[in-house]
Amino acid sequence: MKVILSFSLLCCSGAALALADPTEPELLLTTVTATAEKTEPVVSELKLNLIRTVKGKPIALINGQTVRQGDAVADWTVLAIEPQRVVLRQGSEQKILQLFKTMKSND
Repeated sequence: MKVILSFSLLCCSGAALALADPTEPELLLTTVTATAEKTEPVVSELKLNLIRTVKGKPIALINGQTVRQGDAVADWTVLAIEPQRVVLRQGSEQKILQLFKTMKSND
């Protein structure tokens, strides 16, 4: 009897863990790799999560990190925070993170 009860509890607990909450926000998983030259991790993807204005100053949330103009995120410097995008610079290279994907026109 104990064996059947234990097996039933084991099966039920596993089934409960396998069910995912459909209302839970999607998590961004990024690949982090370490290089031999550097001791700090290198993030392979930057994701713009949010742009807000706080006390008249724009802030952005990139990969879960709150940044302002001039701050650094994953070796990139925040050049500008605009209403729909953030402009980043790394050396002479620039990267633009869009808050929303741009739609192509059928014209």
